[in-house]
Amino acid sequence: MSDENSNMFFVGCTISYSYPRAAQLMTKILAKYGMKYGTYDDEPCCGGVLFKLGQSKEAEEKVRKNIQYFKNLGIKRIVTNCPECYMAFKKEYTKIDPNFDKEIEILHYTTLFANLIREKKMIFEKEVPIKATYHDPCELGRHMEIYEDPRIVIKAIPGIQFKELKRNLEYTQCCGGPIRIPYVQLRNILTKSILKEAKRNYLVTACPACYYNFRAVKELLGAKSIPIDLVELVAYALDLIPNLLEENE
Repeated sequence: MSDENSNMFFVGCTISYSYPRAAQLMTKILAKYGMKYGTYDDEPCCGGVLFKLGQSKEAEEKVRKNIQYFKNLGIKRIVTNCPECYMAFKKEYTKIDPNFDKEIEILHYTTLFANLIREKKMIFEKEVPIKATYHDPCELGRHMEIYEDPRIVIKAIPGIQFKELKRNLEYTQCCGGPIRIPYVQLRNILTKSILKEAKRNYLVTACPACYYNFRAVKELLGAKSIPIDLVELVAYALDLIPNLLEENE
C-alpha cells in the first residue's frame, strides 16, 4: 500500500466549511517535503462535538462508524490541523477502542512540523521580520499538553521576534469562541483581552477555530493585532505563498 493510501490528512469540519485555505496551504507544505497524504471527499465529522454536548450514545455510534471507515481505507497514519479532532482521536476514540491509536498513528500538524525541524529536514531560509506571540488553544494545550512543538516551529523561522502572552501554556485563556452562542458578550470580552495584549503584533494560533474567532472579533471590535494561523506563517516562510495574509495577495 502506498503512503498516499495509508496516510490521511484529516481536514476537519471547521477548516472544510470556514477556513478551506488552511487545507490548501497544508497540502502545499506536505507536497514540498514529498509527504503523500490522501484527502477524501466523504471524510466524516470526527464526532468530538457530540461528546462535548453530552450526546454519548450518538458519539459512540459515530466513533464506531468512523473507526470502521478508517479501517476500510487501510489508514495507518492521520495528520490533522484541528486540535478538537486530534483530541477526539487520542482521547475519545481510545475509550471505545483501546487499540485505535496503536493501529493508527495520530499527529497534530505542529508535531509533524516540529519533528521535521528536529530532523533538520524543514529548514527556513526566508527572513520574516515580524513581532509575534502565540496563543495556546485549549484542546491542544491544557487537554493534550502540546506546548513545545508550535513554539519550536515559530522560533525556527528567522527574523521573528517572539514574546509570550502573560497567560500561556497550561494557564492559557480560552479564545472565547466555543461560548459565542449564546454568550457573545462574554466571548467578546475574553477574545478582546487576548487581542489587546498582542498589541499590533501577529497573534499566532495552531487552531482553526481559534483563528476564525480571533478574526471575527478583530473585525467586530477593530483590534490592532493580526491573527494568523501557524500553517500560513510556515507556508510564507517556505516561500509557498507570496504574502503573509490572504487579503494582501
